[in-house]
Amino acid sequence: MADQMTIGCRTYEIIGTARYSDDVVEQALKAGASCGEDDGNHILEFQDQIPADLEDIIFVFPSWPNTYYTGWGYCNGYSTISRGDSGRFERGCIQSRHGCFPPLTRVLRRIH
Repeated sequence: MADQMTIGCRTYEIIGTARYSDDVVEQALKAGASCGEDDGNHILEFQDQIPADLEDIIFVFPSWPNTYYTGWGYCNGYSTISRGDSGRFERGCIQSRHGCFPPLTRVLRRIH
């Protein structure tokens, strides 16, 4: 898997670990990963440029909060971009449950 990707003239470092926890986001924030709504919308606009080996990744945007309804109430989480049922990348939401994120969760840090 690549450790960088360039989409629409912006280059991002892909940060993630094998551990399935909030540490992924915490480590990324310490490394300067603060991608938010602007970067998320940019990636959605240029999603056709996402490399094939990254198409199954859930990209998390720690500076783009998202609230969603679970059926039991509203939960605050992080905005995500991942491939939806339509085959296109879509904005979603993820919340760490019991300290765990899915294994293909990665955070982006814009480097150029």
